[in-house]
Amino acid sequence: MTTEAKSKDGWDKLPAVAALLASVLVPLAVVIVGNVYSMSMKDTENRLKYVELAVSILRAEPQAESAPLRAWAADVLNDQSVVKLSPEAMAVLKDHKVEISWSTATPSDLYFSVTSGAKASPDDRNMVGKPTANP
Repeated sequence: MTTEAKSKDGWDKLPAVAALLASVLVPLAVVIVGNVYSMSMKDTENRLKYVELAVSILRAEPQAESAPLRAWAADVLNDQSVVKLSPEAMAVLKDHKVEISWSTATPSDLYFSVTSGAKASPDDRNMVGKPTANP
């Protein structure tokens, strides 16, 4: 053997080590990213199911024995909302039957109708005492 073959330094070994590390780290990174994405999607799905449950509770006629459950449902909706509900709106949700209907045409077609006569759309932030006509 020549002295050239024996004298390999760290720079000469770098491509082999990098290839070995890449063959291990890339699949590991793909698994980690995939798992994080999957957990995020599952969390979003669970949040949606809680909102659906809360809406079904709020659509029922309010009764004295269901007051704590309605308060929980109103809190769930408020927690999942980007725009938080005012204390007055929360009180209306807890004390009145809410009918929710929507159209797939535009987001502004979403209306919350409370049996007390107050209505609100995403454009109208005050639910209490501002009756509006349905479109």
